Amino acid sequence: MSKITVGDSKYIIVWLDRYIGVPGEYENLKDQFRQGSRQLETFTDPDKCLNFIRRCNDRAIFLIASGTLGQIIVPKVYDYPQIYSIFILCMNITKHKKWAANYFDKINIFDFDQDLLIRLTNEIARYLMNEAERLQEMNEVIEANRLMENGFKVKILLLDLNDQYTTMEHIFTYFFTISNNRHYCLQYVHTNTNIDISFFLPTSHIDEFLPQLQTHLNVQFYVYCSNGTWTTHREQFRQAQFRIFEVFDEQNLVFQLGQVTLMYYKKLSDYHRELRNDDEADQQLCNAVRINRTIQFELRNQMVTKVGTNVSA
Repeated sequence: MSKITVGDSKYIIVWLDRYIGVPGEYENLKDQFRQGSRQLETFTDPDKCLNFIRRCNDRAIFLIASGTLGQIIVPKVYDYPQIYSIFILCMNITKHKKWAANYFDKINIFDFDQDLLIRLTNEIARYLMNEAERLQEMNEVIEANRLMENGFKVKILLLDLNDQYTTMEHIFTYFFTISNNRHYCLQYVHTNTNIDISFFLPTSHIDEFLPQLQTHLNVQFYVYCSNGTWTTHREQFRQAQFRIFEVFDEQNLVFQLGQVTLMYYKKLSDYHRELRNDDEADQQLCNAVRINRTIQFELRNQMVTKVGTNVSA
């Protein structure tokens, strides 16, 4: 049986569900799982899904299935070496735990898609780091470096409730996740205790997030305010004894995101320098310069737009 070509990624997400697998259905949800250039293949038929998995034997597969279809396909693919992790998304965890218990070392069960997405993200990062370490032992340094970057455990998380900043994703693609889902952001921070997180959020949601997340010492909080109000808010947060790293006006959001991104590239450069990968360390410094230039260009565009708007008015 011939292999199947699924792109140049080391892994692929396969999703078996009678509803989500239908083309054109639940596309917003599927796009969330495709973030970060992940390849996602969806199926509604267990036999077609099984055939795909058998042919896709040169990739690590992260399998998602509904409870009912999972009960059909998991026993058939559980022992396949390409199956790295299995995720069951169902309405009744108690019901499906009974059969899933036989496959406990690979299987995770969820009743909420955002919780599954967070765990999947962690599992992919763990896979990439393990694969990078294996390649380093085999002296395949270039490929190992690429995978380490993909699994590098830092994240910039932006809560954007009104989808005002989605265009920024093309600037901060490497470490950046933007979401308008409060529950996703909250669960991401709760779950990813082994990742350095820079969490940008608006003042309107401080009382919701900060009391719950203050104990997460891996998180630095950046709060953006209505223009001209940052000094007032900073004093309020100081009196409330909130652990906030920076408070600033919303007009400075791009600049602050840029500063944190530059910091992460410097960390990544230092990481490679410690491994004596000097060429890769230098490359990350070049990436930092490139990002800085892009940010400066974006800021100039904002200034021009504001001036143009004032003149038109």
